[in-house]
Amino acid sequence: MQDEAIESKQTLTQALTKAKDEFEAQICALKNAHANEIKNNHEMRKLKITN
Repeated sequence: MQDEAIESKQTLTQALTKAKDEFEAQICALKNAHANEIKNNHEMRKLKITN
C-alpha cells in the first residue's frame, strides 16, 4: 500500500513538473512574440517617419 502511494506521488510529481515546464515554455514564447511585435511596430514607425 505504501509503495503504491509513493509510486503515485512520483507519477503526480513528474506530471506536474512536465506541465510546469510546458507552461514556462509557453510564457517564454509569448514574451518573445510580444518583443518581436514591439520591434516590428518600432520599425513600422521608423518607415512612416522616413516616408
